[in-house]
Amino acid sequence: VDLGDIGILGMFVEALPLLRIVSGSSQNYHVEQRWLEVIRQMQGPDGLLYIPKIGRPWCVWNYSKFAPLCLPGKEPPGDHYLSPYFLGRILGAMTVYLLLTGDSKWKNAGKKLVDGLGNLAEVKGKKAHFSFTDPLIIHDNTAALTHSWCIQGLAKYAMYTGYEPALDLAGKFAHWVIEDLHYFGPDGSFLREYPGNPR
Repeated sequence: VDLGDIGILGMFVEALPLLRIVSGSSQNYHVEQRWLEVIRQMQGPDGLLYIPKIGRPWCVWNYSKFAPLCLPGKEPPGDHYLSPYFLGRILGAMTVYLLLTGDSKWKNAGKKLVDGLGNLAEVKGKKAHFSFTDPLIIHDNTAALTHSWCIQGLAKYAMYTGYEPALDLAGKFAHWVIEDLHYFGPDGSFLREYPGNPR
C-alpha cells in the first residue's frame, strides 16, 4: 500500500453504503462500522482528518516506483499528515451517511471538515487552492484531481445541507482548476496529464 491509496480508501468509504442499497448485502458490516469509527477518530479539532504514521510502516512517502509519472516528494515530519483529496472523498462519504441515517453527527462532522478545508485553502478573490508548501500535506502533481475531489465533496455536502460556505469554497476551487491549471483544452477536453510521457 502506498500513500496514493489513502485517497482510494475514501472512494470505498463513499461507495460502500450505496452498493449495499443496490445489492441488499450486509456482508462484513462490522468492517464498515469500524471504518466509520476510525474516520471519526481521525478528525482533529480543526475539522481536518489526519492520517497517522505511527505503527503503519506502509505509510511511507515513496512514489519513486511510479517515476517519471509522479513527482518525488518528502515524507512529512511528525506522526501524521493530511491529504486533501482524501478529505474531499470523506466529505462525500459523510454526506451519504447523513442522508442514509439522518444522524446529526455526520452533518456536524461534515461542517467541521468544510470549515477546516476553508481554513486550509489559500483564498484570493474568486479562486482558492491548497498550498503544497505546508509540510503536513501529501500530494502528487495532479493538482486538478486533488482539488476536484474536494469540489465534488463540497458540492454534495452543500446540496443536501444548504451550508453555503461549502458551495462557495467548491466554486473557488473550480475557478482555480479551470482558469489556472491549464488542465483542459479550449473545447473542454482533458489535456495530456504528463506531456513528456508517451503513456
